[in-house]
Amino acid sequence: MRFVQRELMLFAIVVAFLGAEIARMAHVETLLTLLTAGFITENATRTGGRELLQAMERSAVPIFVVFFALAGASIHIGELVMLWPLALAVVGIRAAAIFSGTRIGSHLVKASPVVKQNVWLGLISQAGVAIGLASILARAYPSRGGAMQTLVLSVIAMNEVAGQILFSIALRRSGEVEAETPGEQEAGERKPAPAG
Repeated sequence: MRFVQRELMLFAIVVAFLGAEIARMAHVETLLTLLTAGFITENATRTGGRELLQAMERSAVPIFVVFFALAGASIHIGELVMLWPLALAVVGIRAAAIFSGTRIGSHLVKASPVVKQNVWLGLISQAGVAIGLASILARAYPSRGGAMQTLVLSVIAMNEVAGQILFSIALRRSGEVEAETPGEQEAGERKPAPAG
């Protein structure tokens, strides 16, 4: 990265292909290999890999669209109907574990009461790597992998939907953003643009 400096997106693509080839030759998962590469980039470079991250974020939207569309297409509705109680239980257990862990952690570091009460709400969302691991799971276990993948993707979908709402609540509760009442929002929408 020190020598490339420009065309970092192209550099990232080359690194991704190189990482995939190394993973294939070493008989390990490409996802884990590239996670390791990202970890090293973040912690071993002077800038912490910020330029590379910004370059990748600029062109990541089309990749995310395809990635999440394929993940959603791999959820089998028939299996989901049978597995939704289990998925709901996993979501509840995960939320309880996050709540307990953040309470213990915030108590140990003597965090403020606002942090103790609200930090867990911002940690419910999940996606990205978990979706990649779900597809690895499906490939690793051909007989039961489809059902396990559906379960994991269902849990991720529930956490992602609930997580956004809970994060918004946490931001309002902690005073990070001001809550708009419906009347204020409508008044803001009807407010005329300033002349000039």
